[in-house]
Amino acid sequence: MFPPPGSIMYLTPHSVGNITRVSVGYRHQVDVDANGQTHLEDYQVGTSKGMWDTLMHLARLTRDKKLKYVVKPNPAVFHVTKRKFHNVLQGVAPKSVHLEDQDKSLWETWTEENVERYWKEGPFQVCDVAIIDDPQPSGIIPYLKQVNPDCKIIYRNHIEIRSDLVSDPTSEVHHVWNYLWEKGIKHADLFISHPVENFTPANVPDEKVVLMPAVSDPLDGLNKELSPIDIEYYWTLFNRQAFDQIGRRVDFWNRPYFIQISRFDPSKGIGEVIKAYARFRRAVHSEMVLAQVPQLVICGHGSIDDPDGTVIFEEVLAMLQGEVHLGISGEEKFVRPTCSESELGHIQDEEDISLESIAADIIVVTLQLSIREGFEIKVTEALAKGVPVIAYNSGGIPHQIHHGRTGSLVNSSLSCHTRTSQVARYMRQLILDTSLYDRMSRTAQESVDEEYFTVFNAVNWLFAANAVVDGSLPVNSDRAEEVKCIVKDAQVKLFEELGVPESVVGVLMGGEMGKGSKFDVTEGGGMEWGNEPHGKCRYLTERDVIEYQARNRALSGEKYLLVKDLWQTEYLGVVGSE
Repeated sequence: MFPPPGSIMYLTPHSVGNITRVSVGYRHQVDVDANGQTHLEDYQVGTSKGMWDTLMHLARLTRDKKLKYVVKPNPAVFHVTKRKFHNVLQGVAPKSVHLEDQDKSLWETWTEENVERYWKEGPFQVCDVAIIDDPQPSGIIPYLKQVNPDCKIIYRNHIEIRSDLVSDPTSEVHHVWNYLWEKGIKHADLFISHPVENFTPANVPDEKVVLMPAVSDPLDGLNKELSPIDIEYYWTLFNRQAFDQIGRRVDFWNRPYFIQISRFDPSKGIGEVIKAYARFRRAVHSEMVLAQVPQLVICGHGSIDDPDGTVIFEEVLAMLQGEVHLGISGEEKFVRPTCSESELGHIQDEEDISLESIAADIIVVTLQLSIREGFEIKVTEALAKGVPVIAYNSGGIPHQIHHGRTGSLVNSSLSCHTRTSQVARYMRQLILDTSLYDRMSRTAQESVDEEYFTVFNAVNWLFAANAVVDGSLPVNSDRAEEVKCIVKDAQVKLFEELGVPESVVGVLMGGEMGKGSKFDVTEGGGMEWGNEPHGKCRYLTERDVIEYQARNRALSGEKYLLVKDLWQTEYLGVVGSE
């Protein structure tokens, strides 16, 4: 696997101020199992039997060694790959940004150097399947095909590509995408994208495309359970860095807070977080005493291949100069902490706060006001911790949030003033209505299923790797239609079992669920259906889940197959079976 180098941080949070180090070995290989400290069996707890059995079956099929490599860092190249590839494709780059010939030459030379120095002799020669993650290393694909024509290549697109602008020959998005396509991506055997139909440019052959969401790891530092003393340590560590950077600390112990955890990036809407918070503060000025008013925390790690992080962070600090005029002086805390996952994971954890009785009445609300987004795992992680999320309905985020149940979605196509005003209104509701917060918190924990975590993801990838080698991926048109029919038949059968009115079934199956951030089924003459609890859920009804699943199917579209549909129909017999 050849991802960009942003995911190879060596985490050592045991001393304040410790800095990130890149930890790679021979040929820039990454130790993907923490040097033997992580074991597959650790993930069996909380995994359904059908899922675990499928994983074991696929693991037996994939007996060969799995290795992960990263490219050699080069700041000049990262300036090109982040600002002129990534930002342009997302549609967040300034209009003045253009991919020039010298940029192309720099990237192509760097790509060839990595190939010649690390992988041409050795890994390329013995590789059965290569997964290329991100446009940054996509230039190695032709070299790999030349050295090893039998190697199957999977390209993973993990960002929101403005495919509408790709189709406009006058746009820079069109220029950049077609350059990358011709230089490497078109030679991939399989193209994996997030489950949003319009993320895939029109020139990618339909039969090559399958969809798969991003996931989080329940056992990493962001999500694992910590003792009260460890939580206290990470809060103290965070505050030490906050004081070093902005001269302020967060009162985790006594006051509620809103939090957005994200990279300091043009697409993350950080400026709009500040504007929404200012509107919220003005709205509650006469309703709450200062000690009860939530703080605002904005934080996130940088990445060694992202030159935008420091620039955006400095822009945010400059906004502090105007906070007196916004009426929020001293209440905003912006931090770029050292790369400790546990440090971030446990400032977004309402469960840690309440269960350990450090401050049982403290409320935490997560914000995710990304203007462009692929699939935001911070949303998944917040919901899994019982933290309601207020977010823009950008990219794949509507897949993750039940609007009105686990959080609130705001239409990102509205004007900045309108959408930040709506965000402020939802912030006020959650803070002043504790029963609403409690209900959303409990529903959030029920709503996050195993599809967005490690084992399900491992099954997706192992299936895709084996299928591309044995030739069953890409799928032919007959198999694609067969799978789509099985999926639809299974859905209709479930609707019938729940007593869903026929007129409602037509809406659910007709793709209308994906047209808005909120959809309320009102067809069927007011008939009640699906109001029983869903499985073991206390707060989610069958109706909630069916509407949510139908909306997600509409967002994914009918053009491409989900990887999960392929292996579920093959191994489990019916879609969604456990």
